[in-house]
Amino acid sequence: MKPAGLVLSLALLAPGLFAQTGASNNFNAGCDEKHKSAILTPADPAYPYAIELAKFLIARGVNVQCICGSKMQHFFPEQRSAAWFQTGNGIFEALFLPSHQNFHVELVDRSENGRHLYSFRGTPATKTTLDSPKPIYLVQRKNVLLYVWGDQSLAEQLDQVANSH
Repeated sequence: MKPAGLVLSLALLAPGLFAQTGASNNFNAGCDEKHKSAILTPADPAYPYAIELAKFLIARGVNVQCICGSKMQHFFPEQRSAAWFQTGNGIFEALFLPSHQNFHVELVDRSENGRHLYSFRGTPATKTTLDSPKPIYLVQRKNVLLYVWGDQSLAEQLDQVANSH
C-alpha cells in the first residue's frame, strides 16, 4: 500500500449522524496522565465531530481509548477543527471541514536523505509542507480526513472498518 493512497468511505457528514449507535460517551478512560490535560471538552469546536466519529468507530469494533485536542487544528485554511485519537491499535489525527465541504487532497511524497518530504494537492488547498522520518497515510471521505503517521497497519484497519458497511 502506498502511504498517501488510502481512501476511506466514511459517511460522516455532520454531528448527530451516528447518534443512534448507543455507544458510551466515556472515550477518555484510556487516557494516560500526560494526556489528561489535553482531553477534548465540549467547548472545543471538534467535540461534536470527534464524538460522532468515535461512536462510528466503536460501533465497528475499534477500541477508542482517548480523544484529545489536536495540534493540526488549523492545518487547512477552511478546516473547522481537529482531534487526536488513541485507539487500541494506534494513534491518528482526525481533521474536520464544515459539513458542506469535502476533502479531496493528494499527498505528494518526495524522498530525500531517507526522509519523506510532503506537499498537498487538491482541496482544500494548503501551502503547508511536512518533513517526516516516517510515511504518512491519509484516509479521507467527505468532510473527514484521518492522518496516520507511520502506522500502515492502523491506516489499513481504519480503511477496512470504514469500507465494511
